[in-house]
This record gives sequence, structure tokens and C-alpha cells, in this order.
Amino acid sequence: MTQYQSAIAATRISNGVAYFTTIRPCYFAVGQSVVVVGCGELDDTYQVTAHSYNPYEFTAITAETNRVLNAIIPTGSATLEGASAAELYANVPPVKSAILVVSVEIFQSVTASGNMTTNENFNPSPFVLGRSLQSRVIGLLSPFIDVETMAQ
Repeated sequence: MTQYQSAIAATRISNGVAYFTTIRPCYFAVGQSVVVVGCGELDDTYQVTAHSYNPYEFTAITAETNRVLNAIIPTGSATLEGASAAELYANVPPVKSAILVVSVEIFQSVTASGNMTTNENFNPSPFVLGRSLQSRVIGLLSPFIDVETMAQ
């Protein structure tokens, strides 16, 4: 699922504006609240003020003094406030359908006897937990898969 999170590789401050440089393009919109952690004194919740011409950078207002470019090792992270998968996808019908499919298969694997489940025609069939189960729900989830990370 799309993470709404970016790893912060560097920060700098100029004239009360904090510039956060991310490892991959960040999709935070102007006005969104972003929680920054792992960046030392800059750990806080910020409101995104602008994107520069660089898709790997977002800015926020800060009261900190000016600083030159500071590499963050290991990387910090910027996460959209309230961006847990449960909150973002709770009422999305395709996600709810995929959860139902997986839940039914898991329930049947626990309760069925003889290592067999029943399909929609009440015919016995082997469990489909594993790669084939993922193949059954990938069509429902494909619009929400984050293509910039490993998505198998």
C-alpha cells in the first residue's frame, strides 16, 4: 500500500524555512501535517508550506536558526500525520473486499478438516494460502500498491 512516508536524507534551514530533502519523490501536499522523526532537533510536526522545483524536497516554517545542508545518517522519516493503513484505507471498498477474501481463507484453513476447504460450489479444494491467495486479491489492491517500493 502507498506509504505516505519518505526517508529524509538531508535538512537545511534558511530564513526560517526548513528544507527537507528526501530519498525518493515525496507526495506531501501544501497544508498537510507531516511528522518528522530521526532528524535531531528538527523532530516535530510540520505543516508543508511548499514544494520547490525539486520533487525530492518539501519545506516547512520553523523558528530554528539558519543551518547549512546537514546529512541525516541514518535517514530520518517524514510521515503524513494519521497515515496508518487502517486510517487511510478503512472505508475503501476494494480494500475491504480483499480483506474479506483473505479472512475467509484464513478462517477456512483453521476450521476445515482434512486440509481441504470448500469453494463457492461447496466442492472440496486445497487451501490457497500463499502466492495464489495474493494473486486472487492483487487485482483489487493494484490501484493502491506503492510502485516505488518492492511490491511482489
